Amino acid sequence: MLLTVSSVSGQACFITAMAMADDNQTSNPSQMSSENYILTGGLNSYPYSTPEQKPSQNFEHELDVGTGIWNNSNAGSKGDWWYGEYKLSFRNLSTQIGNGYLTPRIGIFARGDFGETDQDYEWNNWGIGPQAGFIWTGKTDTGYPHQIQLNGRLIWENNEGENKTSGYKKTEDHLIPGYYLEYLRQFQPEWLWIIYSEGWFDGNGNFQSTWAGDKISDRTSLTFGGKIHKDFSPDWAGRLGVQYGMTPENNRKNLGLNAEARYREWLIFGPLFDYNLNSDDQLEKNSWSAGLFVRLELIN
Repeated sequence: MLLTVSSVSGQACFITAMAMADDNQTSNPSQMSSENYILTGGLNSYPYSTPEQKPSQNFEHELDVGTGIWNNSNAGSKGDWWYGEYKLSFRNLSTQIGNGYLTPRIGIFARGDFGETDQDYEWNNWGIGPQAGFIWTGKTDTGYPHQIQLNGRLIWENNEGENKTSGYKKTEDHLIPGYYLEYLRQFQPEWLWIIYSEGWFDGNGNFQSTWAGDKISDRTSLTFGGKIHKDFSPDWAGRLGVQYGMTPENNRKNLGLNAEARYREWLIFGPLFDYNLNSDDQLEKNSWSAGLFVRLELIN
C-alpha cells in the first residue's frame, strides 16, 4: 500500500512524500518546491538589481533549507521530509535582455524523506546532485517587476525500505534529471502571483530486494502550481497556493493546498494539505494527508 501527501517546495511550495506498508515499493518523495522566494527584502526590491541597472556585485550566495512532517488518513502512515540547496549567482556575467537582466547560476540540490507505517514498514530516502540555470528580472509595461527562473538538476538518489517483521528489505539507486521553472509577476504594490512547474524523470536505476518478484520503483513526477502573495507589513507577508501533481507509479494524481507565513522573506512556515484524486491502488485512492513545514532562505 502506497500513500501520498502532496502540497510544495519550492518555494519552491509543495511536498509529495510517499509511504508504504510491507509490499514491494519504496517511497517516492518529491519534496516541497524550494524556489518561491523570488523577491527579497520586500515587494519593491529586486533580488539582483533593478531592470535598468546591471548588478555591480560580482557574486551572490544563497542557501535554502526546509523540513516538514505529514500524516496520512489511511494505514497509519507518517513521515518527515527535508531539502537543501546552495546557489551561486554570477552577477558579473549578467546580460541585458529586453528590459531586464539575465543572471546565470550554479549550485547543489539535495532532498530526502523518511517515515513508517503501522504495519512495521520503514523507509529512508536521500539524493544529491548539481543544478544550473538562470534568473531574469525585468519590468512589465505597468512598471511592476516580473521574473523568470529556470533550474536544471541531476541527482543521484538512494532509497531503502525494510519491514523487520516480515524480513522484507529493498535498496534502490537512481540517477534522476529534473527541472524547476517559475514565473512571478507583481500587479499591485502589495500583491503578486506566481506559477511554477517541477519535474523529475527517472531514466535508469538498479535495485536489490529480498523478494524475487520485486521490481524497481519509478521516481518520475510532474507538478504544476500557482500562488497568490500579499504583503501585510515591512516584516510579514503571506501566500496561498494550489497545485496538481502526477506520478506514473500507480497512476497517481494529487491535488495539493498550502499556506505560507513569511517573516522578512527568510523565515517561512505553514500548513499543507493533499488529496489523492486517483490511484490504481484502491487503498490509496481518495486518501488525504496533512502536514506542517518550515523553511529558511538566506541570501548574501
